[in-house]
Amino acid sequence: LACSEPAPTARWITLANHGTAGQAEPQWLPFPLALERFERREQDGALHLTADLPELARLRRDAPSTARLTLDGRTLPFVWAWERERAAFELGEGVFECTASQLSLLLPAGAQLPRELLLEVLVERGRVEDGVERVVLGNLVADGLAVWPGESRRLEVDVRADQVLRFQTAARMPPGDELRFRVHRDDELVHESTLSGSAELARERHELALPAGSQALTFSVEGERGISAFLEPVLGPAETGARGRRPWGAARPDVVLFLADTFRADNLESYGGALPLAPSVDALAERSLLFSQARSPSVWTLPAHTSMFTGLFPLQHGAITREQTFARSFVTLAEHFRSYGYRTAAITDALFVSHEYGMDQGFSWFEERPERLHDLTATLERADELLDADDGRPLFLFVHTYRVHEPYRVGVEEDARAAKQLEDSWKDSLRGLSKERARVRLEEIAAEFRALYQEGVRGFDLEFGPWLRGLEGRGLLEDGVLLFTSDHGEEFLEHGARRHGGRPHEEKIRVPFLLCGRGVEPGRSDALVTLLDLPPTLAQLAGLPALDQWLGSSVLELPEGRPVFAFNGNDAALGHFAVVRGPHKLFGHATDSVLGRGEFVEAFDLETDPGELAPVGTEASWPADLAREVAPVWQLLSEPLEPGASVELGAEDREDLEALGYGG
Repeated sequence: LACSEPAPTARWITLANHGTAGQAEPQWLPFPLALERFERREQDGALHLTADLPELARLRRDAPSTARLTLDGRTLPFVWAWERERAAFELGEGVFECTASQLSLLLPAGAQLPRELLLEVLVERGRVEDGVERVVLGNLVADGLAVWPGESRRLEVDVRADQVLRFQTAARMPPGDELRFRVHRDDELVHESTLSGSAELARERHELALPAGSQALTFSVEGERGISAFLEPVLGPAETGARGRRPWGAARPDVVLFLADTFRADNLESYGGALPLAPSVDALAERSLLFSQARSPSVWTLPAHTSMFTGLFPLQHGAITREQTFARSFVTLAEHFRSYGYRTAAITDALFVSHEYGMDQGFSWFEERPERLHDLTATLERADELLDADDGRPLFLFVHTYRVHEPYRVGVEEDARAAKQLEDSWKDSLRGLSKERARVRLEEIAAEFRALYQEGVRGFDLEFGPWLRGLEGRGLLEDGVLLFTSDHGEEFLEHGARRHGGRPHEEKIRVPFLLCGRGVEPGRSDALVTLLDLPPTLAQLAGLPALDQWLGSSVLELPEGRPVFAFNGNDAALGHFAVVRGPHKLFGHATDSVLGRGEFVEAFDLETDPGELAPVGTEASWPADLAREVAPVWQLLSEPLEPGASVELGAEDREDLEALGYGG
């Protein structure tokens, strides 16, 4: 990685592309099991031994893993799915069983206890992408060198006089254990540090001064067990200055993309909301260029994010079901920024925004917080750490949170108990009611859910406000660029349903789009924009060229009178689409070839009917005219460009998705 612009005299070189051959192969991670760790009890004359599964052995929670058990020299391979199903097999004199959290041995009366018991799990170390080694450490994927305890990596490097080596040591290991990280220059020890085991990933940043010239650097780790790496090892300029005040003068701006998942536009007073739910975001709107008519190309997370990162329409990129994501052949927004010398980093709330779905493509640091760890305070703290890890390169930072997504969590403490109680009880409250009374009760229930959702928005804003002030204190709102948006909204029975499936109605596709920072004049625009415009907009503000694959336009240079589209469906045969141009909106079926004949499903005039409650009658001529006009565009948008990539979900991921309302 070299950055010739904006700092022609400064170079950043990643060591993660040195000597990567063969280093990404999966490795067996051993877990010796001492018999004294097992709980013993008699069961029908047999001896039953049980022990908790070592936490480290559960790194692969997202897909089945290969494992093997060795008892007294006899090795038994099996597939460990980390699900509720048991892996079990006969041992001749007993039965071995393994569940997601526990190991057990059932031995008949009089059987000999095994002398040696060793569990091994085949763990993904990482992969090599475009010549760069990518390390996988649980919920983190980052550029780096995978060096496990007892291993070393030797690299030949050329160091300039004005460069230092920056890196992070990182490890997963049992609590109480300790790993020692060392760096040798030729035969001289130049760095030594330790990390201790903890519940989450242990990590620490380091900066190492080196003499100029050609030299061999050896990275090694010592300790009993664990998964460890040297992350983002980069040779860069020793003096970096500060954002907006670099020693080499003008620099590209830092770019922060903040996405509040499931955030309706009308949560904000600046977008016509009736309640002051988010004063901090509304304050940001006052100093931003606000686009009042922003739409998402989809009603749910995966296709919307993929469109945002690839600049393609959902049916073109193919990430339209839980089991399928986009092809790696598409260039992502992060890859584009990275190719121009940007440091690219992301902190997300996982699930659809995860490396399983390819969302890490192009990010040198991609960190996920799974459903059990969702906590906006922690997410924002990690975002601050990524901002503080400044090495002189401009930063593209993506921050994603499910904070206002179902289950609706209220208050800064993110309490979901009221939402769970309502979810568990609302169906029972309809029993025995007349049809009319049931309809009224459903409306009351939807209002209760929306009230909880809105309390979640209030809680989000209370945490987002201080973080936003921190960005301002860093000078990012003046010298950098901030875009605040969402991927979709949420329905509360406006059109007969709840959550965000079904047809792309306004409450599900109208999103905030607030652009603030260098090169942006604050104001308000009623021009129609889409998340497909996000890539060319951020690229323009960063001084980067647009990619040919992008369909959208920079919002700073929008063409007049263009239509924007949204789609939802499990596949093209079952899907719905909507097209909006000005105040006019049409709905159609995804496979319709009748647009060219002026035919459609429904039409609405959003100027007189913003709630889409009164379809336009046959006396109006504009719906048929619009259908015929957009028919060629829809034909283009509905054709896949590449086959999608399949995604295999484990039981825990499926449970996490169901907790967010993605059942089935």
